[in-house]
Amino acid sequence: MKKLILLCCTICFVLSCKKEIDPVALSESITPYKSVSGDPMALGLAGYAKVLCSAIYVSGRKIDEAKVNTGYFLMPDDYSGEVAVAIDTIEKTLTLSLGDT
Repeated sequence: MKKLILLCCTICFVLSCKKEIDPVALSESITPYKSVSGDPMALGLAGYAKVLCSAIYVSGRKIDEAKVNTGYFLMPDDYSGEVAVAIDTIEKTLTLSLGDT
């Protein structure tokens, strides 16, 4: 009986000494946030190109349908009409450019 009481006391002591871990502080110390550098339009075009490339080469969709229904939200409406698409079906690549760039 004394051993059981001693065991219970030991467990209670160990649990009371356990340090509480803050998950937010732990995640910040492991992976600090780094902002993405670059021009917002270039980043938007990169995301749009990735989504369109997946729609065409992974899902097998047509470019016109994919432009209207997929990824359009990655570019502001003011610029969506200025996006030029170049598709290389042999290399399976897709290149987007904005206006004359």
